[in-house]
Amino acid sequence: MRLNLVRILNCLGIDDVEFAPGKKVTWIKGENAAGKSSLVTAITSALGGGTDATLLRRGKETGERVLVFGDDTNPAKSIVRKPVGTKTEQTTVKLAGVGNLTSPQSWLEAYLDIRSSNPIEFLKLGNSAPDRKKRAQWLLESLPLENNISELAAASGIAADDLKDLGFDKLHPLEAVKRIEKLVEDRRRDHNRTAEDRERTIKTLEETAPAGPVGIVTDQTIAEKRKALAGVVAERSAAVNMIETDAEDRRKEAHGSNSASIAEAASIRDAEIAQAHREFAVRSETAGKDLQARLAQIEGERRRKREATEEKFEQPEIDSRAEVDRMELALRDSAKIEQSRVQRERFQQEANVSREKGAEATKALEALGGIRLRLLAQSPLPGVEFSEDGDLSVGGIPWERINEGERYDLAIRLAELRAGKIGLICIDGCEKLSIEHQKMIVERLLESGHQAILTEVAVGGLQIQNIDTMEDFKRSKSETVKQTQAFLENM
Repeated sequence: MRLNLVRILNCLGIDDVEFAPGKKVTWIKGENAAGKSSLVTAITSALGGGTDATLLRRGKETGERVLVFGDDTNPAKSIVRKPVGTKTEQTTVKLAGVGNLTSPQSWLEAYLDIRSSNPIEFLKLGNSAPDRKKRAQWLLESLPLENNISELAAASGIAADDLKDLGFDKLHPLEAVKRIEKLVEDRRRDHNRTAEDRERTIKTLEETAPAGPVGIVTDQTIAEKRKALAGVVAERSAAVNMIETDAEDRRKEAHGSNSASIAEAASIRDAEIAQAHREFAVRSETAGKDLQARLAQIEGERRRKREATEEKFEQPEIDSRAEVDRMELALRDSAKIEQSRVQRERFQQEANVSREKGAEATKALEALGGIRLRLLAQSPLPGVEFSEDGDLSVGGIPWERINEGERYDLAIRLAELRAGKIGLICIDGCEKLSIEHQKMIVERLLESGHQAILTEVAVGGLQIQNIDTMEDFKRSKSETVKQTQAFLENM
């Protein structure tokens, strides 16, 4: 179907206008406030939902917009009538042979979507972040692709219910893929960071853990070493005690011998007083000297034997005590070593799990990339890609490096995609374009087979011309130039 008749009454700057759009391009010209933009707004608003009291022409109580659609066999196949400035009267859609529909807006939505389809507005978008996102949004809204949440869930490893809870089922499939890819990429980065963190911790534990003992150290091992040390100490004590006892016995013996000599001397003294006095003195002195010499000999032998015994047992005792100390330290370190080993094993397990999840995320990204490529292959705009931030590229070439011809071609193709089943494209504000760019748009529209309504500011009142060929366009532009020259000459 195509739009065959338009009638606008009391809408914006229009009092009462009726015209029959051409089958291809309808060019509406006129000076500011002549009603060009009002015509386009009236048409697009008639095909949208809801009511807008601000559309009513100032000073008027009611108005309406009537759009007649048809084809070559029936030029009035569908009639859309929408009031202006009233909430009581609703939009009506009358179909030939059927009558008024009970759900007119559903019919309109099924056949037409010309919201935000003005290529000029698309081309005016700059490189700021909001403009890039808006450009990407227009692209998404123009690509009729199916969002398969089950497929995305299988590819990403994220449950379908979770994706729905996050609102991915309400997104355009390409946007959903992009956002899920970002989510999976973030998760992969987190998993890899966790693995790297755990591996660094393992290395630190290995470097700081106490050195392991030679052999296995247990409480029983240390008890045996302590027992051996006690044996060495006991043996040394026994040897020393033996030496001390022997010395004491010999001292007593020496004192006993000395006492016997004095008693004998005393007896002789009694028998031989005179002689005894002299001999007693001599023998008493001799016995004292002999005792002192004997005691000195005993003490020297005791000291030498004790020193020898102490020397004999000193190193074994030192070694034994050192071994016990080492074993006790090793036992304490064993607990730290065991704790470090358990921690390393746990961290290694966590690192392995994170690495596995990171690898799974990589596979998920590959699967999502495959889905994205398949969706792009199904796209009516082949080669067109964009990032989440709205950075657009065509055939791998960034938007800002694409030549103007390709930009205008893409803008028209977007408008065509949004033209709906009726195929109507409305472009307001063509005076913002150069004549060369206007020519490019008209050529593309004529080739597309879509019906289009374009407006341009020009000298004079409201003028509506049908453009079926490029020759018609040239004549129209030539008339505009002549009208402008005449206007300037009359100023």
